[in-house]
Amino acid sequence: MIRAAAVALSMVMFACGTLPRKSVPTTETATKLTNSDTPTTLMDSSLTHRRDTTPPTDYPTDAHTVWHYVEGLKAYRLHDDSSAARHHFEQALTIDSMYAPAAYHTAAMLMMDNTDEAERYSLRAYRTDTTDSWFTAQLGRLQILQEDYAEGIRLFNEMVRLKGNDPENHRILAMLYNENEQPFSAIIVLDSAERRFGIHEAISPLKRQLLVATAQYDQALEQNEELIAADPYNIDNYIIAAELYAHAKKDSLALVNYDRALALDSTSINALGSLNEFYGMRGDHPNYLRTMVPLFASREVDLERKIKIFKRLTNNIDYYQKFYGQLNQLAITVAVTHPDDLDAMELYTTHLIATGDLDRALEIYKSHVNDPVPEPQIFNTILDIESFKERADSVEY
Repeated sequence: MIRAAAVALSMVMFACGTLPRKSVPTTETATKLTNSDTPTTLMDSSLTHRRDTTPPTDYPTDAHTVWHYVEGLKAYRLHDDSSAARHHFEQALTIDSMYAPAAYHTAAMLMMDNTDEAERYSLRAYRTDTTDSWFTAQLGRLQILQEDYAEGIRLFNEMVRLKGNDPENHRILAMLYNENEQPFSAIIVLDSAERRFGIHEAISPLKRQLLVATAQYDQALEQNEELIAADPYNIDNYIIAAELYAHAKKDSLALVNYDRALALDSTSINALGSLNEFYGMRGDHPNYLRTMVPLFASREVDLERKIKIFKRLTNNIDYYQKFYGQLNQLAITVAVTHPDDLDAMELYTTHLIATGDLDRALEIYKSHVNDPVPEPQIFNTILDIESFKERADSVEY
């Protein structure tokens, strides 16, 4: 999960499109480009897409690099023309192989399709100025995509030095340490970040997660209490507190926190599911089945999963008989929640047949014979039930 979050974050930040500071023309160049004697300026073209491949003849020679770079940006940003953009960026780099902004944006365009080639361009930009945070961050994120976590760690340690006021840099560095099987180093990074930022949404939940992963449950509870104090209306904090107390066999405190979570949102699938699992682990079958009802009543839970659970619960005849009332409620809940689904109907009618209520099951099956495209199995089941009850009038089906 941590790696997936890191990769997802890199996607978002690559897509944001903010330009590196080196893309701004120098004052001297800008003056030349805006001189009244120069008919063509840096941003003279309208938003109408042109595929000019060379600067106008009256364009200042020493500004051709910038012209190609800007045309590349316009082609990509305004017109989604990656082919034209790539051409202009390459032309800029042909004129000036050290023109880092063109290399940076070429890498950004290539990163999802060809990370190896993207890395070559990103390295080109980075080597022009290893203290530039844009170039360092891009190269670091490419290491994440290529799963080169050791190099990613080096680069994001540099990012923390360059832009230590950005919590995301600390978070990504911690993720990289964890992916490199150094969870305790990750926790040290997050401890340092918390000393700088205090309890922070980008840092503190990850630290709690790593404390749990490294079996530091007491510290995880302390961390969670700080998160609750900082955000008392975040239901997830109470669910995690409950699970941590349950792990510590402090059931009364676990139940207190489940109550707090459900007081914030009585329909929370996460809270109900966690509480249901708690009762299941404790072997408290009445409460386990009781807390299953709102889960079965929710459309957030897949019908396929409900059917699988119900079949598991009713597979044991003794269990079925002992908890018939609760299991009957689950079957009814599925039928009511999914009234138009034949799989839900099948679950309910199978339950009715298993418990001897053939007439009710038959009534439900017969209600579906006039469906636009009735299932053949419906007719077969009707015939089976009527035959079992020795009623000959079923021949009409």
